[in-house]
Amino acid sequence: MKAFKQYLGEKIDRDSFRKHWKKAPILTTGGGDLKKRAAFWNSYFKHFENKYGEIPNRIKNAMQMADMKPNPTITYKGRKFSMRTGMDEMDLLYHVLNESVTDLHEARLVNVKGWANGQKRKLVLWKPKSSHDIRPYHTQHLTNNPKDYGLKEEDFLKVLARSYGFDPEDMETLRALDGIKSGKYDRDKDIDNFMYGQGWARIVLNDGIGSIEGPIKANLHSAAKLIAKKYTWSQIDFMEIGDVLKDNAESIGDEDTWKSYLKTGRVPKRTTIGSTMARFREHVDLSEAYKGDMLIGWVDPKNKLILHPEGGRMGRFHTQVLTNKMSAEEFRKFQPDRIGVGIAKDMVKFVKSGDMTEAQLKHIIDKSYENIYNALKTGRSDGDYDTELNLEKAGWVKVRIDRKPNGRSSVLGDLDRCQAAAKVIDKKLGGWQGINTDQFWVRDGGTMVADEKTWDTYVKTGRVPKRTDIGRTMSQFR
Repeated sequence: MKAFKQYLGEKIDRDSFRKHWKKAPILTTGGGDLKKRAAFWNSYFKHFENKYGEIPNRIKNAMQMADMKPNPTITYKGRKFSMRTGMDEMDLLYHVLNESVTDLHEARLVNVKGWANGQKRKLVLWKPKSSHDIRPYHTQHLTNNPKDYGLKEEDFLKVLARSYGFDPEDMETLRALDGIKSGKYDRDKDIDNFMYGQGWARIVLNDGIGSIEGPIKANLHSAAKLIAKKYTWSQIDFMEIGDVLKDNAESIGDEDTWKSYLKTGRVPKRTTIGSTMARFREHVDLSEAYKGDMLIGWVDPKNKLILHPEGGRMGRFHTQVLTNKMSAEEFRKFQPDRIGVGIAKDMVKFVKSGDMTEAQLKHIIDKSYENIYNALKTGRSDGDYDTELNLEKAGWVKVRIDRKPNGRSSVLGDLDRCQAAAKVIDKKLGGWQGINTDQFWVRDGGTMVADEKTWDTYVKTGRVPKRTDIGRTMSQFR
């Protein structure tokens, strides 16, 4: 492969480039197969890179995502390119390959993840197993290598014990830690909060899309300084800083903004490239939770999607996903009153006789709710119908994405909320192709959608059109 920098300063002849572009691979069949489409794009980019050098990863990602949109555009270095035809693609590539973009290629974009502690000036980083396997997870690496962080396994057992209401040496606590160490659970809120309190921040640098995650701004700023000492901006290229899971983060898309943040601890007004990359990110860099054959979770009343990549029996349960996001106090709001009422009826005679105070009775009731919460959180209990019903009444929608052969995906909840959840899923997962299921049961699981056109209609209108015989035949043919 000819080095990219050999072309810097030599403008590529447009006619020769056009001839080379005409010889590029063409996708003729299997357009609906995501694997075939990905293989096509790999061969397409390789066709140009073998002659002209590397194309920036963010351009590759953007072109692939544009291929799935009806009226796509891509903004590169302040110039907007329409992506409606092959000639538009050629114009973009010609422009990119003629740019003097040594800043993108002086050093390769890095692919690492880990933890940073600016107070202790400590950076713990590792490479994921592969682009398709992002393990070990942050908390998984942490619990398997406590010495790297100046900690002991006993520290994590104490955190889990306080959270679950057990002792550190209890079997429930040990099992919970084993689940984290094995990678069964990708996050644990209590351990994360413990680490944030110790000055740590989560780090991801994923081929041009990065993040420094945590709720404490001082930790984020000091972590960024450590990252800047190890990597140049050309190796980072884009950074999101803040509480990423709660959508409370700021984006940095250029070196000047990065330098300003390092100096002041504040992100100035977003640049054009930063805005563009932020829009790309939710489509291009699907989070860990959006990958896998079986995803379960919820869409909350504010239309935030919460998904976990393991679901069903032997995986996580719906209420288990929520209890690992909510505190016991937050979750208590949705638990049924019948639990406390039942205990009160059984114990009221002891209060009347003076053998028990009202405060002691309240403590017993509170402890019972807490034990149920802990059982749900660890997966020892698979859920509670009344609790899930209360969640749905409050605007939560239960979500299942089943990508296995003959898989049955679904949204369960209020009818209007089901449509709102479908819109969120459609946007976050990249439309029907990204959802990649054989059946999607909508309208509180009462109506089946089995093709892209019907799905798009439901997302837009909340209605599932009745199919004619011809429509059914054409759907099967497609």
